[in-house]
Amino acid sequence: MKKQFFPAIALTAIIISLASCGNYSAKSVTLKNQIDSINYCVGFNTGTSLKSYYFENDSAKSGIQALIAALDEAYGQSDADQVLNTGKQIGKMFKQMQDEGFVGDSTIKFSLAEAKAGLKAGFNGDFSRFATPDEAIDYVQNIMNKRQMNAYQPDSLKETIEPLSDKETKDLSYALSLYYGNNVKEQFANDTTKKDAKKLASLFAGIDKGMKSNPKYAQFEEIGENLGSSLKEVEKTGLLNDSTIKVNFKLIRQGLINGLFAYDKVISSLESDTYLQQISSKRQAEQNEKLYGENRRAGEAFLAQNAQNAGVITTESGLQYEIVKLGTGAKPTAANTVKVHYHGTTVDGTVFDSSIERGEPVEFGVTQVISGWTEGLQLM
Repeated sequence: MKKQFFPAIALTAIIISLASCGNYSAKSVTLKNQIDSINYCVGFNTGTSLKSYYFENDSAKSGIQALIAALDEAYGQSDADQVLNTGKQIGKMFKQMQDEGFVGDSTIKFSLAEAKAGLKAGFNGDFSRFATPDEAIDYVQNIMNKRQMNAYQPDSLKETIEPLSDKETKDLSYALSLYYGNNVKEQFANDTTKKDAKKLASLFAGIDKGMKSNPKYAQFEEIGENLGSSLKEVEKTGLLNDSTIKVNFKLIRQGLINGLFAYDKVISSLESDTYLQQISSKRQAEQNEKLYGENRRAGEAFLAQNAQNAGVITTESGLQYEIVKLGTGAKPTAANTVKVHYHGTTVDGTVFDSSIERGEPVEFGVTQVISGWTEGLQLM
C-alpha cells in the first residue's frame, strides 16, 4: 500500500523556465464565426478573472509571461514528455528544500548530491542502504514527525531535540528520494516509448530544469500549466461540454492574454460574459430538448387532457390537484413537518416510487421536497 507523505513537499506543478520565448502582447483578432467567438471569449473571461485575482500589481508583466510560457508548454506536451515533466516537479521540490531546509525545516540541510543518488537508486531498484521504499519513507517520517510534533507543543512541554548527525542528515535526503525514485519507476513501468536509461536521463534533465526555476513565478506557472493541461482534456469533449465546439488554442490563448492585459478592443468583459452565458443557455436548452423534449411534450399533453377532467383544479403555478376526500383540521404550513403516503407514476402509469407499496409512510419537512409537493401539501 502506498504511503502518503508531507503535503508541504508533495509534487507540485511544472515549473517553466522564463527563457521560453513567445508572444505575450495584447492585440486584436478577427472572429469569423460563432466557434471562434466562443473560443476567444472563454480565454478572455479566464484572463479577466485571473487579472482581478493575481495581476493587479504586476506592472512588470513578468508573471503573465511566466503563465503563458507554462500554458504553451503544458498544452504542447506529448505523452513522451511525462518523465521530463516529473523531473521538473521533483527539481522544484529540491530547489525549495535547498532554500528552506529539508521538508521546510531550516535546521536540517538538504543534500542535493544524496537526493540525486537516492533518486537514481530508487529508479534502478538499488536498495542497498534501505531494504525497501517503505523502510526508506518510514525512516524519514519517524524523524520528521517527532520534530514537527514537538515544534507545535507549548514551550513547557517541548523536549530537547538533539541535532542530527551528518549521516542522519544525508540519509534523510537519500531516503526520501529513494522513495520517489521507486514511485517514478512504477509510474512509467508501462511506458514502452523509452528504455530505462533514457527515462532516467529525461528525469534528471527535468530535475535540472526545475532547479533553475524562479520561486517568485511558481504560482503563475502552476496556473498556466493547469490551464494547458485542462485544454488538452477539453479537446476530447469540446468547449462548454459540446463536442461540436472544437478547441482553437490560438484564439483561447490570445483571448487569455487580452483579458490579462484588460485589452477590450475586441469585446468588453461584460459583453464577453453575457455572450457566453447566452450561448451556454441556448445550447443547454437545445441539448435538453434533444434528450427530454419527447417526454416534456408527453407531459404537457397529459396535463392539458387532465385539466379537462371534472374536479381537477389548476393553480397559478400550473400544479393540478383533485380533492378525492375532504379532510378536517388545519392545513400544513411551510414550517411544518408532515407524515404522508404517496404513489408516484409517470404519465404512462409506470410507478417510480410508492410509500403505499412499501407499506410505510414517510416523514419530512414541507419545504424539503420539490416545489409541486410543497405547494400541494399546503392545500391539503
